Amino acid sequence: FGQVVRFKHPQLCKQVERVPVSVTGYTQGRSEFILPVLPTGYVLRIDLIDTWGDEFYIGLNGVELFDHEGKRVEVPPTHVTAIPESVRVLSDCKGDARTPDKLVDGHNDTTDPQHMWLAPLTAALEEDETQAKGRSGPTDPADPNRVIFCFDLPVMISHIKLWNYARTPSRGARNVMIYLDDALIFGGILRQAVPSGDERVRKGISPLVRPQTIVFSDDRKLWEAEKKNIFAEADAFAKHVRLVNDGKEVESSRFPQVDRQRTNKGGMMTAMVQPSVDDQRPTTSVGIF
Repeated sequence: FGQVVRFKHPQLCKQVERVPVSVTGYTQGRSEFILPVLPTGYVLRIDLIDTWGDEFYIGLNGVELFDHEGKRVEVPPTHVTAIPESVRVLSDCKGDARTPDKLVDGHNDTTDPQHMWLAPLTAALEEDETQAKGRSGPTDPADPNRVIFCFDLPVMISHIKLWNYARTPSRGARNVMIYLDDALIFGGILRQAVPSGDERVRKGISPLVRPQTIVFSDDRKLWEAEKKNIFAEADAFAKHVRLVNDGKEVESSRFPQVDRQRTNKGGMMTAMVQPSVDDQRPTTSVGIF
């Protein structure tokens, strides 16, 4: 087996207007690290830390990856998996349609669960359920849920689009960490899908399922084209922070209910919603048509 390693950067051959990856009006992700420009690798991993409120399930509608030329990266269904694999690891969901391959079937702007992925939260799995083996092997409840993409050749990524779970928006992923070949390239919040009965949808102000774009390029044209899909974490921060000035509340909201923290194998503390001992996982099922 042989492999050609190229040292000539294809983007250097193009004349494009550049901007820093984080500039005023284009802020994305968290400030603990600087987003890389055009990261390249073989294995992309998305760690889903918590949800927008659901205690038992977590899911996504779809994921699209784009290379350094802005072209969508074709990911075969067999090259994407998840840990846990899906709700199929549960004894009562063996034939459920919401498997990892639905993340790359191209039907992202939808409320049809036939084109979504859903899995049980690892923290909510019972001990015997953590031994359930899908394609991805056993699940460690100390780890977050994970979605993994594998490529035959190294892929240079300019941006990623993610569609959050839309059938039940509270089951959508909230805090996520993205790794490329085990190097952290993004950490931040995914926008929650808008509930179907929301007034913004009825008035046409907001689409029901809206993608969120994470940009790893300094091409100004790309930033301009995707600016409506870049989620400013300041918006989410404002919704979940209580501000007090001279003893008087300036702005208030509620934090999501979090009862404990867990530590994954990498030593990172991650907040998780902890179900009470009396809670039971609600059943969920989507058959294959």
